[in-house]
Amino acid sequence: MNTVNSVPSRLALRRVLIDTYQENVAYMHRDCEIYRAEGFKALSKVEVRTNGRHILATLNVVEDASIVACGELGLSIAAFAQMGVEDGHSATVITGRAAGIHQRTASQAQRRTPGAGRFPKHRAGHRAAPLLQD
Repeated sequence: MNTVNSVPSRLALRRVLIDTYQENVAYMHRDCEIYRAEGFKALSKVEVRTNGRHILATLNVVEDASIVACGELGLSIAAFAQMGVEDGHSATVITGRAAGIHQRTASQAQRRTPGAGRFPKHRAGHRAAPLLQD
């Protein structure tokens, strides 16, 4: 199955007992055909869908089949709990790019001006000082 042709890839979900402190993390085996065919990359965002629920997760790639085998998608404790299914339940996984997810870099987030748009603009883009009330 190929996300290039808009058909999401299906894998069996597996709960991986790693506490990521509420961070959604997905685990995929490096030798998994879907990993190679779909162009997944380590630390990229993926979207996981099952039973009408979906999450965004950071993808970690593993080489140890005891963590997650080919044909499985491991989910961290936090991520698995949000899906509301049992181990082995089928789910679709697509790359963040295919899901239309756009990531901002830390530098982009820092460049964003705090409070932008809170004050009325005046001549030539200058902002008025906030009004103080007694």
